[in-house]
Amino acid sequence: LKPFQLKQKWASLLAQESRRLRGPRAAVFAQVWRGFEDMGCGACVLARRLDSPSVEEHLALLREEFPFQSYIEKTEHRGITVGQLERVFNFAKRHCQTWHDTAPPGCSRTAGQPIGTNIMNLYHLNTWLIMPATKEDDCAMVELLAAAPQAPKWFVSHWWGEALQDFLRCAKRHAELRGSTEEDPFWVCAHANRQHSLAQEVVADPRQTSFYKALQLATGVLLILDAKTPFGGPATPFTRIWCAFEEHVALTDGSREAPLRLDIATCKNGRAQVITDGPAKADFEDSDDDEESALETKYEREASFPEEVLA
Repeated sequence: LKPFQLKQKWASLLAQESRRLRGPRAAVFAQVWRGFEDMGCGACVLARRLDSPSVEEHLALLREEFPFQSYIEKTEHRGITVGQLERVFNFAKRHCQTWHDTAPPGCSRTAGQPIGTNIMNLYHLNTWLIMPATKEDDCAMVELLAAAPQAPKWFVSHWWGEALQDFLRCAKRHAELRGSTEEDPFWVCAHANRQHSLAQEVVADPRQTSFYKALQLATGVLLILDAKTPFGGPATPFTRIWCAFEEHVALTDGSREAPLRLDIATCKNGRAQVITDGPAKADFEDSDDDEESALETKYEREASFPEEVLA
């Protein structure tokens, strides 16, 4: 562990112990805790709820974890791998207990509430990680993760409000089925666009945007649909104009030599389900490369896909 991470681990252990102690022992512990804070340990500050994403201790932690790598000129070349998605999520999972939903009450059903992994979504991640981490260099999140262009294999169409852990589950399951590797990145707008310079990425003509250019490089679209939750859904992307445009391109773009594939994923009870456009690589592997058997395997696999998401 790095020194800062070690201090943070100490802070976490001390916080757990503080909840267990009672009476005189608690008073002694309070003195120990104050002494630990006096050491100047940033982890003690992070163990409490942060006032805002711009708190210096938080920014220092982001700089340490996500140092700038390289500018990647073309936005459409800023794909992100499953491993990089996991790295970002794992960081957020470790630290989101100090975050809260900063959205106004009328804009979010969790406004003002602490953020746990069960509700953490891309809006939260953008506020607490992507925006503050990329501000100093005016870069994209991918430019803090990759030192060279990463052309996308799959374009992800989704709603920022789905649970981040479900998004990751869907991406991982899709990669398993399609046989994707770390050489087959996804294009995810939140990580690919420079969030502090969006005017350069989103222009009046949709076919000149980073979204459309990334679609031209991809071999397919992964549409991730949210399930019905207390916070919204189901299938919110069908109500979003950008998602509708992305699916329209996937289904009707005749300028390509090979049409874009359109796969659909969702997550129910912590398990990702995927409908693939044709049999996936895993279906063939489970069927001795026989096409008819692969189709049967595909249909059996997709039988458990929750119909209410598509209804």
